[in-house]
Amino acid sequence: DVHSTWLEAGYQRVDYDQGGDNHGWKLTLSQNIAIGMGPEFRPMLRFYVTGGQVDNEHTAKVNNTKDQQLDSLNVGGMFEAWF
Repeated sequence: DVHSTWLEAGYQRVDYDQGGDNHGWKLTLSQNIAIGMGPEFRPMLRFYVTGGQVDNEHTAKVNNTKDQQLDSLNVGGMFEAWF
């Protein structure tokens, strides 16, 4: 088995002709356990935490309300396999 730690980062920006721009970021930190099954396969167990924020100047109104700044924090685990 191989253990690894990954740090992933992302950023996005959308510039609208009318109504401003939207931008956001995210960071993910994960601890991974790859189960050795040969070079053709890559099963992996991942435990992660992801945090991020989106600032929206251009939004669609739902129920006459508007969310301009959204924060997110996710914690979880997943199993992935490539064959």
